[in-house]
Amino acid sequence: MKKLTLPLRSGLLIALALTIVIQPYVPIVHAHASSSDAYGKVMAAFVSVQEADLAGGDVNHLVDRLNEALDLITEGDLMASSNPSMAQELYQQAEEIASQVILEAPLMKEEGILAQQNSNMMLGVELAILAVLGFIIYRFGPRLLWNLWLRSHREWKVG
Repeated sequence: MKKLTLPLRSGLLIALALTIVIQPYVPIVHAHASSSDAYGKVMAAFVSVQEADLAGGDVNHLVDRLNEALDLITEGDLMASSNPSMAQELYQQAEEIASQVILEAPLMKEEGILAQQNSNMMLGVELAILAVLGFIIYRFGPRLLWNLWLRSHREWKVG
């Protein structure tokens, strides 16, 4: 297997950078969307949402969007025989929703990881506070308890 030479690699990088920069301004021509393409895209989105969920991210919004995409696919399947152009439009909308979900899922995954790290730090702080309070009570508790008892019972007479 040949390694890419520096000029070829830099040429590829320049082409990739130009594609990324120009891409938002070029109209996207989509091929005919089909039910299986839309299902495939939704399944890929589902996998990314599942990863975000396992990382502890809040994926409720993403799941709602996936359900919306599945509803569009189902509606497209019902219309496929009577109105194929409308069905393709619905499939295309479902694919766009799935693409958005795929883009948002890593953000939810990162938020979940961050929330879990914060939760672990808070647990450590709480345990440290409990340990310090336990030591203070162990060290000064008996003396404080006897002082309070003696003050509250100073009128008692031993007879």
